[in-house]
Amino acid sequence: MARLRGHHLICLFFFEGDIDQEAFEHERKHVLGQGEAGDPIEIVEGADDLCSCCRHLADGRCAINPGADVEITRLDRAALEGLGISVGESRSWSDVASRVVDIPGRWFSRFCEGCTWIGRCRMGAFKR
Repeated sequence: MARLRGHHLICLFFFEGDIDQEAFEHERKHVLGQGEAGDPIEIVEGADDLCSCCRHLADGRCAINPGADVEITRLDRAALEGLGISVGESRSWSDVASRVVDIPGRWFSRFCEGCTWIGRCRMGAFKR
């Protein structure tokens, strides 16, 4: 069972990958494969399976830049609220996908602007 935090439930659908982080990219493909195969996703608070492979994780927190972990926690809460999902639940990938399709466009205008990963995201292509 894959463990994912709030904003990863949305961002995984649009993120095109990070060739600079081989371990992260391997885990991203693994998590997507699990979900597409029908394995449930456990919704977690804080660092998840993807974070565990990211070179920016330090002491269980995102250290990509000062204040990143606080901002990511805010993103997680907003994503879960927008998707109508709570920490501790298990969901199917198809259930999450149907919720992502229905999430209002304001998510993208509120949270994608200025994202560190926008250059590797399909949403970024729409904004250029």
